[in-house]
Formats: sequence, C-alpha cells, structure tokens
Amino acid sequence: MEYYIDKEVILEAHKFLMINEENKGLVNEANLDYAVYEYQKPKYENIIVKSSALMFNIIRGHCFIDGNKRTALLSAATLLLFNGYELKELPEIYSEHLLKVAKEAPNLKDEEVKNYIIKISKDLEKHVRKMSKEEHDSMKDLMKVFGSIMDSFNK
Repeated sequence: MEYYIDKEVILEAHKFLMINEENKGLVNEANLDYAVYEYQKPKYENIIVKSSALMFNIIRGHCFIDGNKRTALLSAATLLLFNGYELKELPEIYSEHLLKVAKEAPNLKDEEVKNYIIKISKDLEKHVRKMSKEEHDSMKDLMKVFGSIMDSFNK
C-alpha cells in the first residue's frame, strides 16, 4: 500500500523551510492542487516516479513566492519516507537535480512531461535507499509523534 501526502503537508513543509524568510507563502494554489493530484495518477508506476512527479510539478508550477525547489525536495523526501525510502546526499540532489529541473521544466511541452519525470526519477533513484521494515516501522512511530507535536502548535 502506498501512502500519499496532501496539500496541507506540503504547506507545512514550506512554512517550516521558510520560517526565517520574508518572501514566503503560497502564490498559486491551483498549481499546488494540480501537483498533489497529478503525482497520484496510475501512470506514475512507482513511488520514486511519483515523488519525482510531485517535485517536478511543485517546481514547474512555481506554487510559492520563494522556496519552490526546497519545498519540492522536502515534499518528495516526505513522500518517500512515508513509503519506506530515504534520500541520501540531500545537498547533492538539490544542487544537481533541482536546479536543472527548474531550468528545463518551463520549456517542456505537455507531451514531454511524463518522459522527463521518468528521466529525473532515474537520477533521483541513485540517491534513494530502501529502509528495512524495522527502520520504516520506527520512522512511522516518529512521524506520529511529530504529527502530535505539530497539532499542538496549530491549536
């Protein structure tokens, strides 16, 4: 069973990343809704491709005033984590992949998008590690605790 993240998780990730920044906030909610809807489609056959689609569409949609690449990476990492994978070498992924995606995404035609997402998922896969069942179970427990903490701040 795959676990998905929703718009609220992405908004919280953005808020967390941009806590000390002035240029923060959602600028295009429709594009964020699209990013969340699109990555869940069956045409993206596994969770690494789905996380790449989520990342791509947050960046391409320029959903936030600033911090789109950072929010896209944290959202993809969260999606992967919920599904038993972890990202390694985050700064390397950020510098190598996300800057490239941000430059190339606006120039893609709609019919080129799926192949491009599959291509970037192959790059991303080099930096992903499948967690053991024990690691994933302990991570799920940690996520529950983190969720409770976040809920207490939102009251």
